[in-house]
Amino acid sequence: MRIDALLLLLISCCFTYQSTWSQGENMNWHYGKNVSVNFGQTPLTVNTSQIYTLEGCASVSDANGDLLFYTTGFKIWNKNGVEMPNATGLQGNGPLQPGQTLPAGSGYKSVQIIKHPGNANQYFVVSGDPQELAVKKLYYHVVDMSLNNGLGDVVAGQKNIEIMSNVSEHLSVFSGTDCKSYWLVAPTHNYSNQYYTFKIDAAGFHNTPVINTLPMSFQGYKELFQTKDLHTAIGVSSYHLFTLEFDGINGTLSNFDTVATSLGAGQYFNASPGMSKDKTKFYFGNATLSNLYQVDLNLLPNLIAVKNSMVEVIPPSPMFSTIFHLRAAPVGDKIYMVRSIYTAGSSQYISSLSNASQPAAQVVYTQDALPIFPPNIFSTSYYYTLGTDVVINPPSDSVFHSASDTLLCNLGNYQLSCPNTGASQFEWSTGATTAAINVTQSGTYWVKSSNVCQVVYDTFQVTFINPEVTLPADTNLCAGKSLVIQPVTSNADSYLWNTGATSPTLTVSGPGTYYLEITQQGCKASDTINIEAISSYVTIVQQDTLICNNMPITINATSNLESNFSWNNGTTGPALNPTESGRYIVTAVNRCGNFTDEVTIEVIDCVCSVKVPDAFTPNGDGLNDALMPLVAPGCNMQAFNFRIYNRFGQLIFTSIRPGQGWDGYFKGRPAETGTYMYYLDYKDAYSGNRVQLKGDITLIR
Repeated sequence: MRIDALLLLLISCCFTYQSTWSQGENMNWHYGKNVSVNFGQTPLTVNTSQIYTLEGCASVSDANGDLLFYTTGFKIWNKNGVEMPNATGLQGNGPLQPGQTLPAGSGYKSVQIIKHPGNANQYFVVSGDPQELAVKKLYYHVVDMSLNNGLGDVVAGQKNIEIMSNVSEHLSVFSGTDCKSYWLVAPTHNYSNQYYTFKIDAAGFHNTPVINTLPMSFQGYKELFQTKDLHTAIGVSSYHLFTLEFDGINGTLSNFDTVATSLGAGQYFNASPGMSKDKTKFYFGNATLSNLYQVDLNLLPNLIAVKNSMVEVIPPSPMFSTIFHLRAAPVGDKIYMVRSIYTAGSSQYISSLSNASQPAAQVVYTQDALPIFPPNIFSTSYYYTLGTDVVINPPSDSVFHSASDTLLCNLGNYQLSCPNTGASQFEWSTGATTAAINVTQSGTYWVKSSNVCQVVYDTFQVTFINPEVTLPADTNLCAGKSLVIQPVTSNADSYLWNTGATSPTLTVSGPGTYYLEITQQGCKASDTINIEAISSYVTIVQQDTLICNNMPITINATSNLESNFSWNNGTTGPALNPTESGRYIVTAVNRCGNFTDEVTIEVIDCVCSVKVPDAFTPNGDGLNDALMPLVAPGCNMQAFNFRIYNRFGQLIFTSIRPGQGWDGYFKGRPAETGTYMYYLDYKDAYSGNRVQLKGDITLIR
């Protein structure tokens, strides 16, 4: 039997899961000296903008990717590039440069935009002083998009709200682990070991910080990156890679762990770090060498394993070359960076890493990925960042997906995989907690998966169909006969023979190979039978023959098919023991019909009895006048020799013919009365035996 293994039908409700959830809010970048990029455009092009900053800047779009506003912290422009009416006199992200009326915006990541969890129209614009200023204060302003006819404006009385002083430029925004709040993470300036965290929830911005003190101090890039589980913060500073456990409910950073990066001395400490969009790969490098390394965050919480996964993806560049800033694109799998490469002179590029979430061997570096300025702007000045991302919380609801029907043909097992590829926890109806399970029985299965905040329920209806069909064993067909092929099967919906017949059985009248395919609920199985032609016969093994009545034989009949045998003398069975002469006919009856054969047997008397009389009277009266052996009619003698001797041992008579006897004369005269001796030799022609007889005889006159 042959069974076609076929996955006949997989009708799945198709859902798209995004481990990085929405990226529409970061679809428009405004950065540097009058530069903007809309990632919703194809091909990707660099356009102009009103923004003008050395470093700190941010922009935000709605969930559909339509621009809302952009800012340097000290200025805010609406989507049309017009400054918001009340965005005047804003503090943060200076200092003032000689000959300029606006601050240069030299705070590295001093500008952040945070969506108000309790008001869909409002955003908090965080603006911090750069390290060049002595006080280094941190402020926030509130923008309401329902103002100014939907173009947005700074809420009256809600600007330049001071948060803290002595702040570092390396600000971060984390999602709360309730997925409904945010935390502003602000390290203190210079060689410090403190991180301030401020909660932003439905009630607004909470100015009272949670002060976290680490067991060691860091210098250089001290910003923290939140990993995809939302509970871990990772950073790199000086020559250390470190992690912290983040409590997204109360804002604490604890369980500090660190490992040396072994990058060597760095003129500007470690190069600006960054993270892939899916938060599985972390990048950092040596600023002096302007190279870049990748580590695998999937290996967390084993920080040593993460460090040991370090692979260089950008080789070192000439002295004084620098990587300033890394930012993941909102679409695709790219990271863009601002890079200065020093050769004869310093040249600045917007470079990129493609396949940024893949292993290092698959990452592709492109040095000149985007123009540094739009085509219609000529500038010799530089800028050092591409702006900061707006952090958007993942969904915090439960999603239910209807069952997908899976019909499986002739498979012993099947793997069900959770469609929610961004999930980190799984619970199946079978009790399994893996991303995929193997099932062997029909039924309804469900999986509950979660990706920190969102719980997704998927159900699967699995049906195993294993049709079976068995045809009889290969056989033969008698000439002129027909055969009904009867398959053994169950629950077949349809039949198809290679003759074109569609009936459950098939009647054939000739030899050949016959094939049946059955279908059960769309699944198929098949089997084949080979039928050969056969001509039946019966044969008597022995030929016509002559047998002795005292030497019985058995004659045998045989057929090429299983048969019932009968003989014309009433005997049944394949063997016969004839006792009389005649023509014997055997009939074999089998599935092909009646067949006969015959043999002629002649039975003769083969009993050879020889007797020599012990006396005779050769007196001429016609009775017992001669002495000869008395031979039975059934004898057939060869080499016959009959001799008579007198008492002196003299041979007086001999004969080589059974019917010739001694008449009582010796040398022409009557032999004297008395006792004589005889010897008789012959060979039995039937048995082949040699016979010798001797004895005494008496001659009486």
